[in-house]
Order: sequence, then structure tokens, then C-alpha cells
Amino acid sequence: MNINENFKSSLKALDGPIHNFEDLRNFFDKQNEKSNFETKEIGIQNLKEWSFDSQGNLSHKSGKFFKVTGVVNETLKTGILLQNEIGTLGCIASRLDGIMHFLIQFKKEPGNIVSSQLSPTLQATISNQQKVHGGNAPKYMNYFHQNNNKNVIIEKLLPEQGDRYWRKFNNNIIVLADYFDEENEFKWMTLGQIYEFSKINNSINSCLRSVLSLIPTKELIDESKSKKNVEKIIDKEITNFEHKSKLEDSVVDFKEKNELQFITNNDKFHIKGFSIAIKDREVSKWDQPLIYDPYLEKYILISIIKKNKRYYLLKKYSENGYENGFVFGPTYTDRTFIDKKDLNLLLKKVESYGNLNLIREIEMSEEGGRFINTAVKHCFYEISTNENFLTFDDYFLFDQSEIHYLNCAGYLGIEARSLLFLSTTIYKDS
Repeated sequence: MNINENFKSSLKALDGPIHNFEDLRNFFDKQNEKSNFETKEIGIQNLKEWSFDSQGNLSHKSGKFFKVTGVVNETLKTGILLQNEIGTLGCIASRLDGIMHFLIQFKKEPGNIVSSQLSPTLQATISNQQKVHGGNAPKYMNYFHQNNNKNVIIEKLLPEQGDRYWRKFNNNIIVLADYFDEENEFKWMTLGQIYEFSKINNSINSCLRSVLSLIPTKELIDESKSKKNVEKIIDKEITNFEHKSKLEDSVVDFKEKNELQFITNNDKFHIKGFSIAIKDREVSKWDQPLIYDPYLEKYILISIIKKNKRYYLLKKYSENGYENGFVFGPTYTDRTFIDKKDLNLLLKKVESYGNLNLIREIEMSEEGGRFINTAVKHCFYEISTNENFLTFDDYFLFDQSEIHYLNCAGYLGIEARSLLFLSTTIYKDS
């Protein structure tokens, strides 16, 4: 049985040879009932190891982890996180009775909406792996740093949010290993069990959603044609794109009421300071800044069924922090459409082709190591039409195979990867 067949059998397995789903759900509930950590707002001036450096940026005394700096696009300046390190988002996989299992960590993060969320086996920056914090090294990291690792199943360098990070990438990797006994907050799980958790709000963190979005859970048709079509679009957009964003030191001017407030015409977020105490982590106590978005965000993915084939309507996003200038993301996000008239206009254009049906809404939070209590409502719509759907502005239609290639090529944004992951249990025919 090949890897893809292992993935398919894993997706179908709700009760595997190690755990049934009910036991895993009970473990998840107990982890969140015994909430043994505290996140307390203390203000950025009271952060023990963070301060404004000589350039006026908020940074750690070690010079590691990340810093909050300025970014300017033409004449508009705002804030952005600069983290030159490439982090590792890694899952260990193992075949058990022909079914692929993944070692999932029920990880606690200071900004999680619920205490514990399903996370990759390893989720760590280079600073964490080098123990700059003075604590223990992350568990299982050696599995992902072996020279010429012949057990790598999937490995892709993928971008993070372009409006929050400056040219930030994480290495998304899945490695195959022999089975070993799980411990503490780690559980071997099938894809079917993981996706069943996706029906529970705020249960799966964004890092795991990103890694697993690379697994082709649907049948990919005519991959060579998909690659050719996508490369043609990417090459054209690259040719027409001009970088206008650049870093600009000093965010001191944004300091108000012991926090950094970045408020522009099309965005709003704050940087606040927190004291954190968590048991069973590499470090039990620390201080750090976290991103605070003061509203419930919304991502919308619209799928279009034409001649029994499903397409997805994606939008090109040109945000400050993307190294390549742009990525393809959801049909709609709150951060780019502050004026709801724009959303109404978009829906009106789509609805001219037929009835637009809301299939499901799922709430999932942003990454709790950088965001504090930031939830996103993922909304899935579909429409059936016999007409030739005409795209407009920066919108593009892609089928499942093309989206998979976009993802592997590093041109699918983290928001779209989250939707792609969740869509597996929603658009079951795609």
C-alpha cells in the first residue's frame, strides 16, 4: 500500500487500532477542564525581558524570537512582526495496521481560546529549539533535523500572514517513523479522528491545519495540466507586481496606554504585554507581547459547481509582508473588506449565477503563541450554475488539483490553507 492509500484509509478510520474517537474526545475535554495555566495582561512596559531597542522597536533582550517593527507602504505606516527564523511545524507519522497515524500534541498556548488544542508533534522556532528561553528543548525535534532524512513524506516552506509578519516562513513537514509509545499530552491519531475534531470550535490550531492541508485527501486529476495552468497565472502576476512595502524602524509613536495600537484605514490590531504561567512546557513562566485583534474575524470560501466539477473562488492578496508579493487566499476576509458594502457587492456578483447556499460555519482560533483570544469564523458557501462563471478583479477559479499545486508552490496563504483543511469534511464530493 502506497502513502496516498495510507492517507485515504486513515481518513476513513474514526476508531483506530490505538484509540477510538470517544476516548480522544474525553481526553481533550479533561485537558481543558484542568486548565493549569494563567495568561495575565501586564502592559508592554512591565515585560521583564522585552523593551524598546535603540531603533525604537519592541524586542527581546537576547535579540532572538521576534521584534515588533514598522512597515510602510507608500505613505501608510503600521506595525509588523519581524522574525527572521524559520520555524518547524512537524508531524511524526507511523503506519499501524495499514492506517497512517499522526502523533498529535494537545498543546497549551497563552493565547488559546480553549486551554489545549490539537497541534503538530513539533511546533517551535529556532530560538526555542536552541533553548534561548533557558528551559528544555522541545520534544521529538531530532526527528525533523536528521541529515538527508529519507523518511520525509512531505516538506514545504510555506508563508505566514502577510499583514502580521514580515516575510515569515515555516517549514511544514511530515516524517515517517516506527511506532513508539505515546506520553503525556501526545496521542497517536488517524486523519479521520483529527477531522472529526474539526467539527468542534477552536479545537485544532492553525499550525496543524497548515501542515495537514498539504495531504491530498481528494483525488488529484491531471496534475501536469494543473501545474501548467497555475504556473502560467503565477508568472503573469509576478510580472505585473511591484513591491511597494519596506521596513521602517521605530514603533514607539504607536505606544498608547501601555500598548502598541496599529490602526489604519483598512486594519486594526494591538500589541499587548502578558505574563504567562504554564505547566508542562519547556519553560513554566515567561513574559511576552501578543497580538490582540478586537473583533471576530471572518473568512469566506465560495465553491462553484459547474458541470459536476467543483471550483473554488480565491482572491489574490498583496499584503505588506509577503516575500513573493502576493498569495491566493479566501474569497473574503474581514481584514481586507472593512466596508461591508464591498462584501455585499461581491455576493451580488456571485449570486447573479444562482442561489448561494451557506453550507457550514466553523470557528477556529489563530495561533495562540502570537495571538491572544483571536477567533475566526470560517464560512463555506456553494453555488451550482450551468453558466460560464466569469472571474473579475483579483479573483480566480481553481479546482482541487490546482489549489493543491498552489499550496505546494508556496502561493496559498495561511488563511486559505485553514479553509482547505476544513473543507475536507464539508465538500465531500470535491
